[in-house]
Amino acid sequence: GEGGSKGGFQEMTVEEASELYGDILTGDEEPAAVDLAKKDTRARMEKFQKRMARQGPSKMRNCVVTSVTGYGAFCDMGGQDGIQGMLHVSKMQGKAKDKYGKVLLKEGDSVMVRVTNVDTEECKVELTMEAWKASDTEIDKEAMETLKRINDEADSGSKSAFSAAWEKAIKKSSK
Repeated sequence: GEGGSKGGFQEMTVEEASELYGDILTGDEEPAAVDLAKKDTRARMEKFQKRMARQGPSKMRNCVVTSVTGYGAFCDMGGQDGIQGMLHVSKMQGKAKDKYGKVLLKEGDSVMVRVTNVDTEECKVELTMEAWKASDTEIDKEAMETLKRINDEADSGSKSAFSAAWEKAIKKSSK
C-alpha cells in the first residue's frame, strides 16, 4: 500500500503517536500510579520488617488465610500495614495439609505462623508453622547470662535472686 500503510493500519513512531494521542507508554517505563503504589508498599514492608525485628524470630502469631493456591496460602499479617505473608505448603504442619501435600486450609481459617523472612525489595513475607528453635550457642549464651545475673544478685544480698531469675526465664520462654 501507499503511504506506508499495511493491512489498513498506518505505522507511526512513538513521537507521532504521542502528538496525536498524548502520553504513550512503550512498556519501558511504569505509570506514575504504579510507581507510587510500589513506593507505598515498600514503605509499609520496611515498617513491618522493623516491627518483626523488634519482636524477634521466635514470635508466633495468629493470622487469617486470605487466599489459597496449589502451592500454599496467603495470610493477613494483621496490623495497619495491610501486609500479607505466604505460607508455602512445605512449611505447613498438622491439619493444614494432607499426607500428599495438598493444602487443606480454606479462606478465613486462622493459623499460627512465624515470620521467617521479609523481603522489602520484592515485597514478600515468608511464613512457617514451625516453632522457632534456638541454636545451642544462643541457649548457652543465654544460660551463661542468666547464671551471671543470678550470681550478681546473690552477691548484692538479694533474698530470692534465683526465684526472680527463674520467673523471668519462664515468662521469656512462654512468649
